[in-house]
Amino acid sequence: MNTTSLKNNNGTDGVNALEEKVERLENSVKQLLERCNQLATENAAYKKSNHQLLKDRSELHDKNAKARVQVEAMIGRLKTIDNAS
Repeated sequence: MNTTSLKNNNGTDGVNALEEKVERLENSVKQLLERCNQLATENAAYKKSNHQLLKDRSELHDKNAKARVQVEAMIGRLKTIDNAS
């Protein structure tokens, strides 16, 4: 009877160990999913920020080009005035 009792305990211990491993695996998967969701949220925020930065950059480039044209026009007028003098 002692042998049967040991076998039952060992079998139960094996099941308990397996259940613990499954529980640890489930916890790991949950943590990975949470991290994945967090990274997806951060990625979306970075994409939005990047889009805005690219838009701002384009607008600044356009303003810079307009300012360059205006400065070149002023320089041309000043040269004309200087040559007329």
